[in-house]
Amino acid sequence: MAEILGTIGPAAAAAAAASTTPLNPDGELLDSIEIQLHRERQRNRELTAEVARLKRACGDLSTAAEVEEERMVNRMLGRLLELRKEKEALAIEVELEEEHLTNTMQRRLAEALLQKSVAESRAEGLSTRVERLEESFNTLGRRLRAFEISNGAAENRRSGAH
Repeated sequence: MAEILGTIGPAAAAAAAASTTPLNPDGELLDSIEIQLHRERQRNRELTAEVARLKRACGDLSTAAEVEEERMVNRMLGRLLELRKEKEALAIEVELEEEHLTNTMQRRLAEALLQKSVAESRAEGLSTRVERLEESFNTLGRRLRAFEISNGAAENRRSGAH
């Protein structure tokens, strides 16, 4: 009985040792304790197995979470790299577009300045020509008046001489 009392735990052993219930000759109390002990050991094995299974499951979940986390980080790093490349490509594209626009605007400005210069030259030439024509017109006007005056005086002389 000491063997059995040593395996059922200190509280149960103390209770069994303190028991004043005599064992019947068939050993019913002893059989009952052994059955209970057997059940408790079975339950202990089941719980130990459950704890081991849960530890494995927890480890598996932890590993799976780490793998998923690493996959997500790698995917985000890949996307970040793609975005950086896209940003660089866009920066180059914007720079080329700005350069193209600058060149186009400079060319248009040069053309406009040339057209302005040509127009100013033509205007100056026309202005000079107008001035010459005005001078010619004024000269012809003076000549005509002088002619009319001289022609009128001559006619007056002729008419007065008659």
